[in-house]
Parts: sequence; structure tokens; C-alpha cells
Amino acid sequence: MRDFNIESRGLLFGRFFKKQDKFKPTTNLLQVFGKHASKNVVEIDEGEKEKYIRGFDLEKEIEEGYVILKCKKDILGCGLYRDKRIKNQIPKAKIIPQY
Repeated sequence: MRDFNIESRGLLFGRFFKKQDKFKPTTNLLQVFGKHASKNVVEIDEGEKEKYIRGFDLEKEIEEGYVILKCKKDILGCGLYRDKRIKNQIPKAKIIPQY
């Protein structure tokens, strides 16, 4: 089992963007620890959940910035609220295609 090299270990918590002076949490972080969040949590319904996991943005009236998207007990991940919509932040590789 020594035929491979470990480059890193652990859980990526997020990225800090210097230009915007903002921290963006990763979906993995939110799915593990998001249930403990008390701020910037947006509850969405099943219809909005289906739309979001398929890669679409959502329209809401909330405070600008990054938000945690939650449907019932499920933490979906991170969204960026700007210009009266929540911009989808799910990585393209994880988006569920529409049939």
C-alpha cells in the first residue's frame, strides 16, 4: 500500500476572496456543520430544491452575501445572493441533469 502519495488530507472548509473580502464555505463543510448555523440560512421548498439541484438560480428577497440553502433537514450547500436572486453555487460536476 505504499505505491501512492498523499498530497493533502482533511476537509476543505472554504475559500477567501481578497477582492470581495468574502469567505465562501464549501458544500462539504455546510453539509457537515450547516445544521448548527443560525445566520444566513434560507429555507426553501421542494419545488425550489428541485430547481436548485438542477443548476438554476432562485429568486428571493434576503440580505446580500453567501447563504446556506436548506430544505427540511437537508443542507443543499451554498448560494450567493445578489441582485434579488440566489446564484447557484453547486459545482457543475454535482448538478443533477434534467431529463
